[in-house]
Amino acid sequence: MHGPVRGQSDVELSVVSIEDDENVTYLGADETVRYVAHWAGPKQEISNANFATEPFESWSRTRCLKAAGEVAAKQVNDVFGKRVASGGVSATRKSEDGPDAIVTAYWRTADCDGGVVHETDIEFEEFVAATPSEVTATYRLGDRKRTLTVPIYAEFLEYRDQ
Repeated sequence: MHGPVRGQSDVELSVVSIEDDENVTYLGADETVRYVAHWAGPKQEISNANFATEPFESWSRTRCLKAAGEVAAKQVNDVFGKRVASGGVSATRKSEDGPDAIVTAYWRTADCDGGVVHETDIEFEEFVAATPSEVTATYRLGDRKRTLTVPIYAEFLEYRDQ
């Protein structure tokens, strides 16, 4: 496995994520976000909703990271003219404030014996060079917003068929 390695592209990217889930609400009195944690019944009706709250700072950070990872992956895919990347929040790459966005390359799939089933024709160094070094992401929930400059990392993964 290679990486995570900070992206090297100087392309300037920004994204605005506007909350469109009607069951997500900002509670200004205590600076939290109320959301549906899970549904108690088979139907997703408000009477079956179990709500939870999370501080706006952590909720908005996660949403900014997700949006930044998605727009970074789209940029990488556009550079190569095919789907070679997906964006997400890293469970392994962390800064002092929590996880950073990461672009993950779907490079190699191996069978259960380790034989290569699929491998992309893009070198990891090319992937890193095409990956943005950062993305400016803004999350909006009603009148509240948060903007972060999110560092982006590239990572090589190998998947094994079971």
